[in-house]
Amino acid sequence: MSIHRPHPASRSQRGLPAQRAALLTAALALAAMVFVRPAEAYIDPGTGSYILQAILGLVFGLLYAMKVYWQHVKAFAVRVFARKPADTKTEA
Repeated sequence: MSIHRPHPASRSQRGLPAQRAALLTAALALAAMVFVRPAEAYIDPGTGSYILQAILGLVFGLLYAMKVYWQHVKAFAVRVFARKPADTKTEA
């Protein structure tokens, strides 16, 4: 049975748009870093408070998720790694 393999030229043509996209992305990123102007922006205390609130919400959300699912994870681990009772029958 023969496996169809595309012609080598078609593979390189397929990769060409991806290479152009990567080159364009790199050029735009470089231009954005080179032609930077000062922002002259102000971050008020409310923004810092909002960032702190988001971080604390993430931490407590993860802790709550661990609390809720910990028993499920623990029960699964006990089932998987539990020792099987040895045979009590002995051959004479």
